Amino acid sequence: FDSSTWTTPTFVVQGISLVTPYYTKGRVLEGRAVRVWCGSPAGLRIKLKINGHPMADVAANAAETPTISALDRLFTGGTMLCDGAMGTMFYDRGILLNCCYDELNLSQPETVASVHAEYVQAGAEIIETNTFGANANRFERYGLRDKVREINLAGVRIARQCVAQIQGTQAYVAGAVGPLGVRLGKHELKEARAAFAEQIRGLAEGGPGVGVDLLIIETMTSLAEAGEAIRAAREVAQGLRLVVMMTVDEGGNCLDGASAETAAAQL
Repeated sequence: FDSSTWTTPTFVVQGISLVTPYYTKGRVLEGRAVRVWCGSPAGLRIKLKINGHPMADVAANAAETPTISALDRLFTGGTMLCDGAMGTMFYDRGILLNCCYDELNLSQPETVASVHAEYVQAGAEIIETNTFGANANRFERYGLRDKVREINLAGVRIARQCVAQIQGTQAYVAGAVGPLGVRLGKHELKEARAAFAEQIRGLAEGGPGVGVDLLIIETMTSLAEAGEAIRAAREVAQGLRLVVMMTVDEGGNCLDGASAETAAAQL
């Protein structure tokens, strides 16, 4: 059948196993008519295994249709399970708040990997790199200004290795990009974009399968700052998908006064 259209085809077979991105284990149905609904114009990949039937190979090949990955699902209105905070997990491991948590990518990579592993084993489909504050502005206070690229590269490598080492997982790696930690005036926007670009370049380095699968620009309190991060991503990591999250107060406003509705519309 053609899954590029809205169809509800029916198959009558002796034995069928349905495998989609949503149901990895599938169901085996014997001697029944199976009705399959494709709820998206892009379709799902329905893989048929008709055991012992002379047309098994033909049927299986004919049933291959374009795949919707879990990541596609996120950007077409679906849902995905992401990991949680990194800093809280580090603190629970006895690492004090007065150190640079991003630098742990270099000094304690096994600790970072252990946090990633817990989230993946709990079912996370997306894990974020330990790079929330890995930008030049924040690193200045720790004397790490020249380590931006190295720490971001290490963050990606640790996350990717963790996913690869855990059997049965297909989690994606998102590059975490947090705010610069300073209030920005109009004259400082260009510098802000340069700082974001430096970090994002490190996260994306190597391209697909080596760099991150997407970027999560998170916990932004200023629309102007979020805008510069987005522009930086478009300049140095064209084609890399973006998720942008704003932080609002109890009144539903960003710290720069913009409402959540305004933020959503402008972003």
